[in-house]
Amino acid sequence: MKCATRVLTARLLTARLLTARLLTARLLIARLLTATALLALATAPALAQEPPMGAIDLTQIGLSDEQRSRIQSIRQEDKQAIAEVRNQLDAETRQLRVLFEGSATDEQLRQQHARVLAQRQQLERMRFENFLRIRGVLTPEQRSQLSLRWGRMRGQGRFFGRP
Repeated sequence: MKCATRVLTARLLTARLLTARLLTARLLIARLLTATALLALATAPALAQEPPMGAIDLTQIGLSDEQRSRIQSIRQEDKQAIAEVRNQLDAETRQLRVLFEGSATDEQLRQQHARVLAQRQQLERMRFENFLRIRGVLTPEQRSQLSLRWGRMRGQGRFFGRP
């Protein structure tokens, strides 16, 4: 009987120890998640000032509040349409890979490649139109500054393809 009591006591102590370790791990995870959320909130205002990925940085050309608002509105208006075309391009590109890996004929590959190229062209056309709309908000001096920045970005291959 004493042996059985000792075994039960040992099992109970082991279970309590595991429970305590589990609670400690959960607490640690909760603290890490809280710290991550606080860090994200603290950096959000700084990130909100940066242009969207692939967009020209307009923060250094002296935009007025009205210009900033109009440009943000233009970007927001075009965001969904550009995202839809980008998603379609991704789907067409994935389909091309599937055809390459399969037993597709040369003609099927050519047709799919043409669809990929058409989606790329549409995406670039939309981005360029967005750029022109934003450019229309700028003063001649700001356009000149933008032209210099755009030239540097093209030299780095970061905007509208490679030079």
